Amino acid sequence: MIRARKIAADLLVRWRRTIPTLIGMSFALAGLGAALTAFVMLSRDLEANFRNSRPANVEIKADAVSAETEAKLAALPGVSALDERPSVWLRVELAPGKWVPLVVMVVRDFDHLPLAIFYPDRGRWPPPTGTLLMERDGRALFADKNADHLHVRLPDGAERDLTLAGTVADPAQHPSTMEMVIYGYVTPETLADWGLHTSGTRLLIAASPDAFGKIQTTLQENNVAVRDFDAQTEAVYGHQFQIDAILAMLTSVAAILATLCVVLVFDLINGLMTSERRAIGTLRAIGAAPRQIGFDYFAGFAILGLTAGLIALIPALSGGEALAGFVLRLLNFNGLSHTPAWLAAVLPAGSAAFAALITLIRLRPALALPVRDALSRSDLAQGSSLADILQPALRHLPPLPRMAAWTLARKPWRTLLTAVILSLGLIFFMTALTLRGSMLQTLDATRRSNAFDVAVMMRAETPRTALEEWLGGVPGIVHADYWSTDSATLAGKQAPLLRVPADAQAIRPDLLEGSWLSAERPNDIVVNQKTLQEIPALHVGGTYTLDGESVRLAGVVREFWGGRVYALKRQQDTANLVLISLPDHSFKAQRAILPKLEGPGVATVAPAGLTEAIILGHLDPLTMLLGILAGLALMVGGLGLGSAIAVGIVERFREIGVMKAVGARGGAVFVLIMAEGVFVALIGWLIAAGLAPMVGRPIVEAFGSLVIGYPFDYRSGLAGPLGALAASLAAALLASLLPARSALRANVGAALRSE
Repeated sequence: MIRARKIAADLLVRWRRTIPTLIGMSFALAGLGAALTAFVMLSRDLEANFRNSRPANVEIKADAVSAETEAKLAALPGVSALDERPSVWLRVELAPGKWVPLVVMVVRDFDHLPLAIFYPDRGRWPPPTGTLLMERDGRALFADKNADHLHVRLPDGAERDLTLAGTVADPAQHPSTMEMVIYGYVTPETLADWGLHTSGTRLLIAASPDAFGKIQTTLQENNVAVRDFDAQTEAVYGHQFQIDAILAMLTSVAAILATLCVVLVFDLINGLMTSERRAIGTLRAIGAAPRQIGFDYFAGFAILGLTAGLIALIPALSGGEALAGFVLRLLNFNGLSHTPAWLAAVLPAGSAAFAALITLIRLRPALALPVRDALSRSDLAQGSSLADILQPALRHLPPLPRMAAWTLARKPWRTLLTAVILSLGLIFFMTALTLRGSMLQTLDATRRSNAFDVAVMMRAETPRTALEEWLGGVPGIVHADYWSTDSATLAGKQAPLLRVPADAQAIRPDLLEGSWLSAERPNDIVVNQKTLQEIPALHVGGTYTLDGESVRLAGVVREFWGGRVYALKRQQDTANLVLISLPDHSFKAQRAILPKLEGPGVATVAPAGLTEAIILGHLDPLTMLLGILAGLALMVGGLGLGSAIAVGIVERFREIGVMKAVGARGGAVFVLIMAEGVFVALIGWLIAAGLAPMVGRPIVEAFGSLVIGYPFDYRSGLAGPLGALAASLAAALLASLLPARSALRANVGAALRSE
């Protein structure tokens, strides 16, 4: 009990040093704990949301499949579930003149979903005949968020209002706010009530890879006309790149914050232990054993670390939950897991253990120091060699900044360590700005590769003469390319196929390697980098089979989209995709022409500006999260700097008392302390500016490869360094403000008596 009271008294007597240390450690641990909490929760929930929907790994599009054939497929060994889920594409009006695709999926039984499970959200379940349910994320796209009906355009061009029964949560679907597509769910009776029918059907199957061949054989034996057969060893979420990127970002910021915690805790405890040298010498002089002294300090700082961990616990867990919830909402996922209970124990215990370890490391040389040396005041002279070296250069500064720089130079390692605390946050901040700039620069490159303004997708192959006659009545069109799109089998894998006219003007291919299509080589094909990822066997110059035809891979282009194959258009008399160029390339001009391009036979009309918005919609969640994490790292770095400066000022209370005793005015002391903070911030900024490119470039390249399949175009610019400089100076001034005010209010007598 006596020993415990002594340990508590030591901490309370040194409250001027203890409190800043406690605050700095708590903030650093809170940031680290929040990142770890979010990572643990998201690593479970992001994958579980998709897996819990029981996604199919085989999707078959066919003209028709009889009930007898379905029964045969369901009975095959390796087939665990099967469901028919045909769909029909309509157009829905979000606001006057603003139309996007509406994919209506026909569900046999809402109360029995063997695959592709979705869940009730609001409204009636199942939807009554004549009504539909809408995926909840689509609400955000409508001008009227509380609309109870949808105004749609049918395949024949007629328009009507459809009653909205409610909303569902379908986590397996890509968010509507990213894809600019609305998802609807109806019963077969509703489709018949609307007078609509599906063009063919769609089977969803969960099967082992061994069953793929048996499924195809069964379809052939039952004369099923298969349009598309897409089979994956395991179902993969379409936006898996976002999940991977989010977890990678959280891992990166956790590593940065962990490093910052290590440096900060070491710096704070190192400063406290340095100031305790004379106290240790005094204890040894009066007969205290090194083991007794060591235990007291070891236990005291372990309690300090434990207290910091407990203070940080609630902000860490609640902040991590909030961060995880923010990410889940962006991706239209549900929160499934709770805060990990083990983290509530690990954070305080780890903080206490690390603080005790640092104390143990610093105690050993202090206990080995002779008592006479420990009691001396030679610490002021230690480390002064650098100050002496810099003295000639410092004489050009005004008196107060010169004194501030000389004070910092007296303890160069301490100054450097304090600057490193801030620089770690600045490095992540600068890397975040560089990564966003590189994303936008890569988007600009993609924008330049598309030389069209509006894309019109027809519901079926249409005679080119009919298209030319129709577009001839639309004023303002400079040029139109007539393409064809389909699905093809390349090297045994399904991939979207775009047939390009030989005189195409709507694309300026951004080649990674090889060459573009040429009329002189009609059997050439070109793929994008995503196709190269999906079919690793492909290489430029190789010969492959495309729908039974021998072709040569001529080149690889880079673009944001999923896998694509480009080939020359053989027949020029039909097309189902028209790419239109306008004299004015602005988004306003693109929007103005859209109503003139709507009509029967048109599946979608997409302005190029909308395409860019979709790309940004996929990247914005990543950049928003990156900005939040960068702000978190910078805040922890700034608060760590403030704690380190506060501890340093407390250590110099006697020196400040001497300055005030010999006539130094309070304003001069205030400016001196603020100048020290600014110098430390500048040193931290210089470290960050030097290291950020070395850290940022590989991160930018890695994230580009993760998100779009090739490195982002690296763009450093001045925004990162200048923003980091402003942030570091602001952090230094704010961090120095309270310690400076505390020094101003210090009583001269009390300051002279301090150790």
